[in-house]
Amino acid sequence: MMAGPIAKAAKEAAFHATRQEEVEGTVVGSDAPRVLLLRYGPPGLCTQVDWLQRFGCDCHTATSIRDAVALLDEHPFLVVLSEFHVCDSSTRRLIAQLAGSTASLFFCLEVEDGCWWLPAIMKGQECWGSRALNSRDFHQVLNRLLSQETSI
Repeated sequence: MMAGPIAKAAKEAAFHATRQEEVEGTVVGSDAPRVLLLRYGPPGLCTQVDWLQRFGCDCHTATSIRDAVALLDEHPFLVVLSEFHVCDSSTRRLIAQLAGSTASLFFCLEVEDGCWWLPAIMKGQECWGSRALNSRDFHQVLNRLLSQETSI
């Protein structure tokens, strides 16, 4: 079974992460940065969850926009990573819901040799149409977002 783009990105993130060993013993609690993963597949086999939890994140997974919106109604999230495409009103609702929050939202676009990350919301500010990020640049941005949150 081929790994999804978020799983591939997590493996690359683990390679690029400099803080991974610093937080090995971190206990995930209510103050941990929350990350929402929107995936097509089942949530149980996500390698990115392991990496994000080692970083100290509290990870949640949704397999539909409707489920994601329900989770966002219940909890604030620092980062939302989506394999879903911006192609209908439900994903636009997701963008609208996160605008003005403290969250950052990225959509994954698979390409031949990996994936590109399309920022839609950055710390609550709409940035749709800004420069797409290759995996390395995306991991640097993600590391900065998570580092800022864990240092507070």
